[in-house]
Amino acid sequence: MRKTMSRRAFLQGSSLIAGLAILAACAPKEPTPAPTEPPKAEAQPTPAEAAEKAPQEAVTLMSLGTGNDTIFAAFKERTGITIENVPITGDKFQKLNSMFATGDPPDLFNTSDVNWCKDRDIAVQQHVVLDEYFTRDEDEFQFDDIYPSISKFMKMPDGHYHFTPTYANSNVMAYNIQLFDEAGVPYPTADWTWDDMVQAGKELTIMEGDMVVQYGKATTFGWWGEYYYYQRQAGLEDWLSEDGTEVFMDAPEAIEGLQFYIDCIFKHKMADAPGVGLEGGFLGGGYAMWNFIHTASWPQITQAGIQWDVMVPPKGKRLEGGEMALDSTAIGKGSKHYEESWTYLKFNSGKDGGVLWVEWGYPPIRKSVAEETWIPHKGTPEYPLHPEIYFDSLPYNMPVHWAPGSWDAWGILQQKVDLVLEQKLTVEQACQEAAAEHRALIESGGK
Repeated sequence: MRKTMSRRAFLQGSSLIAGLAILAACAPKEPTPAPTEPPKAEAQPTPAEAAEKAPQEAVTLMSLGTGNDTIFAAFKERTGITIENVPITGDKFQKLNSMFATGDPPDLFNTSDVNWCKDRDIAVQQHVVLDEYFTRDEDEFQFDDIYPSISKFMKMPDGHYHFTPTYANSNVMAYNIQLFDEAGVPYPTADWTWDDMVQAGKELTIMEGDMVVQYGKATTFGWWGEYYYYQRQAGLEDWLSEDGTEVFMDAPEAIEGLQFYIDCIFKHKMADAPGVGLEGGFLGGGYAMWNFIHTASWPQITQAGIQWDVMVPPKGKRLEGGEMALDSTAIGKGSKHYEESWTYLKFNSGKDGGVLWVEWGYPPIRKSVAEETWIPHKGTPEYPLHPEIYFDSLPYNMPVHWAPGSWDAWGILQQKVDLVLEQKLTVEQACQEAAAEHRALIESGGK
């Protein structure tokens, strides 16, 4: 039986799990304070000016993919402000860009630190910089209530605050309790290494004749999924240097991490390969483990009826490597309702909105919300059994794709990984070719 953390031990000090940190260097720092001398946002009114111009009558805000009718109704009941979702057909970001191009920007729109870094030039044109709002309303927003491992990544590489988070992705490993029980395999622990996961995965893989009817571990294909994190757990800081001018995709650590990802499939035969997976993936009940799952998958797993729990991902040479990413809401530059939109951001990312998101299965970003919900298990879904383990993973996660050119690097590497999965390239060849192509892209004036 796993021992859960007490409320007092869990919330003590500015580090949420300093006592569990294996490496002192990865312990969370103090929360990022709201700026004391905020730079003025270009071509936009100050909060005071916006407040003076704010219409006195009730308004309707147009939102692109930021929430749902339940949270909008709760917000309207509190403020009298109506929010309506903009219908989306096709790609959300194409719709967003089209709205800005036609001079009809949304008041609110869904974004993230990852998407900001992917299209940072476009984001600067679209986002209202929130520095002055944070400064003005710090007593109400309460930065210190947000977990330090989350708040420190709210400021983007340009030095400004562009959004407020709804929830944060902190990678964990999901596991199917029923399948572990049926196989008599002990549940994962925080001490698990890659070798422990492989051993359990082999025991949990079941064959019927020549067919696999149950896999020890699910594989994520078509994006950086697992392999990026295995590379970082193997010791790689990132594919690129902070300024994007140096390439490390062919470093020994990058090769080692990608090799482990591939070995789980072809050498250890405890994970699925492209084209031979089981229907429904982990949600279909045929996979015992799913490593580095995204927070947004939690409600889906529970709704699928899986009896499941979570654990800090097994470590390679280090625990660091998982993704820290913020699902967030921004205000559209050019909106006629800056002040009302900021009121929604404060509600959605505040304590009241946070409690609602917890009810739907998402982890809280605030200590006060966690203290009322996740830690005592009040108002939370039945599964996972120990959602508070999410917080154990926070100090070991890192932002993704913050270096300029990271998306180009991934696009190049993914093509090579696909060839490795087709067994047309070795892992070493894939990393070397990807690194060479990205260096050529930089030399040619690319990102």
